[in-house]
Amino acid sequence: MEELARLVPPSRPLPETPDAASLIAFRARTKAIAGDAAGSLADAALAVELSGAQPYILALAGDAVASTSPALARDYWTRALY
Repeated sequence: MEELARLVPPSRPLPETPDAASLIAFRARTKAIAGDAAGSLADAALAVELSGAQPYILALAGDAVASTSPALARDYWTRALY
């Protein structure tokens, strides 16, 4: 996780484009690690929206919010599978 936080720190500005959806999902995870639950939830939702709910982004978003919102994480993971 330290490597992820170094590569995509919570404060790193990212473009809000479909191409950046995976980076935004990873930033959501680093925000969760840093204790920014609201920022993590917002980034996860943004990544899912920008990606058009691509399965791999849903999985990353679920990982990012698992510690703060288990129900939402399960929803993202289930949507990734089906």
